[in-house]
Amino acid sequence: MSDLGEGDYFDDDELSHGEAHDGEEDESKHFVNVCYAFQNYTLDAMREVARIEKHFHSVSEDDQALLIEKVESRVQKIKHAVHVNQQFLDLLLQPHRPAIDGQEELMEPLLEPGQQDAATAISSEHREEISTPNHTDTTTPMTPSAPPPPPPPPSDPPPSAGQPPPSRASPPAAPPPSGPPVTSPDQEQPQHESSTSPSTPAGPPVGKGNDKDKEKGGVGDVVEREREACECCPPQDGHGQHVSPLDRLDRSVRPRPSPLVMARNMTKVRSTLRQFVRDWSDEGKAERDAAYGPLLDALDEFLPLQEFVAKHGKAPRVLCPGSGLGRLPFEVIRKGYACQGNEFSYFMLLGSNFILNYSVAPRSCAIQPYCLSTCNRFGHDDHLRMILVPDLYPSHYIQAGQDFSMCAGEFVEVYSPQKAQWDSILTCFFIDTAKNILLYIKTIANAIREGGVWANLGPLLYHFAEMPHEVSVELSWEEIRPVIERYFEIRKEERRDAYYTTNQKSMMQVQYHCVYFVGVRNGVEVSGVSNSVYP
Repeated sequence: MSDLGEGDYFDDDELSHGEAHDGEEDESKHFVNVCYAFQNYTLDAMREVARIEKHFHSVSEDDQALLIEKVESRVQKIKHAVHVNQQFLDLLLQPHRPAIDGQEELMEPLLEPGQQDAATAISSEHREEISTPNHTDTTTPMTPSAPPPPPPPPSDPPPSAGQPPPSRASPPAAPPPSGPPVTSPDQEQPQHESSTSPSTPAGPPVGKGNDKDKEKGGVGDVVEREREACECCPPQDGHGQHVSPLDRLDRSVRPRPSPLVMARNMTKVRSTLRQFVRDWSDEGKAERDAAYGPLLDALDEFLPLQEFVAKHGKAPRVLCPGSGLGRLPFEVIRKGYACQGNEFSYFMLLGSNFILNYSVAPRSCAIQPYCLSTCNRFGHDDHLRMILVPDLYPSHYIQAGQDFSMCAGEFVEVYSPQKAQWDSILTCFFIDTAKNILLYIKTIANAIREGGVWANLGPLLYHFAEMPHEVSVELSWEEIRPVIERYFEIRKEERRDAYYTTNQKSMMQVQYHCVYFVGVRNGVEVSGVSNSVYP
C-alpha cells in the first residue's frame, strides 16, 4: 500500500464518517476501528517491509555486492523503526483502552491466517515514560490532580513563580462501550448540544454549560470507573505494559474489512505520524512559523489582547476549526486568548488528546515517521531519522482556569447555530475542506460578532474534488473574494508560501502558494446557514 504523497493534507476520515452515516458503520464502530488501525500499524507496515525485502532479494548477488549495506541489515533497521512507531501509537491509545476493550466485537480484524506473530510487541527498553494521565469532562478545563511533572529543559521554562498550576484542554470523549450510536452529523440534533455524558464524541462549545457540568461532577467519575475497570493495563511506572485487545480477538470468525476501508485507515495512521512532526517537533518549527505565524500576528494586530481585556474584562474567544493535533489552538492559548479547537477526524482528535491532556515530557517520545518512504532520498538513512516529540511541555504554558477546549464534529453542523459567539476565527489549510466553500464562509461570518476578526492562510485544494458521488463546489480565489467582502472588510491580503507535513530531507517537496487574508466582520446579516447542509 502506498503512502500519502509529500505535502498532502487530505483528510480521508471525512469519507469514513460519511460511510458510517449511510449505515455501514455507526460512530462507535468507526471510533474503535480508528483505534484498531493505530494498533495495527505494525501489521500494515510489515507488508511494505516484506515488499522491500522481496524486491532487494530479486537483485543478483553480484549487484547486491555493489550496495553499501546488506539487505538483511537495511530491512532490520526499517523493522526497528516500525516498532518505535508502534510504541508511540500504543502510548497514544492508552487512555482509550477501556473504550476499545468494551467494543471488541465492533473491530475489523486485519490479520490473515498465520500473521499473528507479525504483531511484535515493543521491547520495554524503548518505551518512554509519561506521567499518570488526568481524565476530565469534555466541556470543562482540566485541573491536574497528579503530582507536578518534572521540570522541562532550560529551553522550555516553567511558569513564573506565583502562577497557578497548569490546566489542559478538554478532550473529546470516546463513544460508549454500549448503548445507542452517537448522533451523526446528518441527523438534525448537532453533536455539541448533546449531554455531557462520555457517550458523545464532543461536548458543548466553550462557555456553554460549563458551570452546570462542573456541578454535576459525574463525567470524571465515569471515566475513573472505566480506568479502574480496565484490566488490560496493569499499573507499571504510571503507564504499564498492556495486553492488546488485538491478542484476544477470535480472528477466525471475524469478517475482514474492505480493501478501501483498510487502506484508508492505515494511510491515515501514517499521515498522523507526519502530522506530529509538523505540530509537535523541533523539525516542524519552520513549517509552523510559516503557517501559524501570520494568523497569530493577525490577532496581535487586529484583536490586541490587553486592549480587549481592559474593555471587556475577559480574553477574546478564538475558534480554530480544522485544528488537527491542536498546535494552533495551543499557541493561541499560550498568548493569553481563550480558544476552542474544532476537528472532525478521530485520528487527529486522539492525537491532540494525548499531547495536550497528558504529562508528556519534552522530547520524551520517539517516532520514525518516514521509515517506509524509501523514494526521493539524498542520504542512505534519511528515511530512518528519529524525531522527538513534543518539542515543549504543553502543560507548562496553559494556566488553570483558561478557557481552552476541543470540540469534535463537522464544522457547519456544530457552529452554524452559534451566531456572533466568537471574537475571532483562525483558519489554516481549512476552507478548501468544504464540499461547498460558500457555506463555510457564511458559517464563519455568522459565528463572528461584528468587529470580530477572520484570518486565513491556505490553498484551494478542494478535498472532495476527485471523489465520485460527493458534492464538491470548486471556486477560484477571484470568485471567493467578493463573497468574503460581503461580510468582511479585508484589511490585509498577501500570498504566502507554506508546506504541509513535508519531509525536509526528501527530494520531493510540495510548496503551496497560499492566500493569506485578514478580514474584520461588518454588520451584514447572514442568511441561508443551516446545520443540515450536505445531501
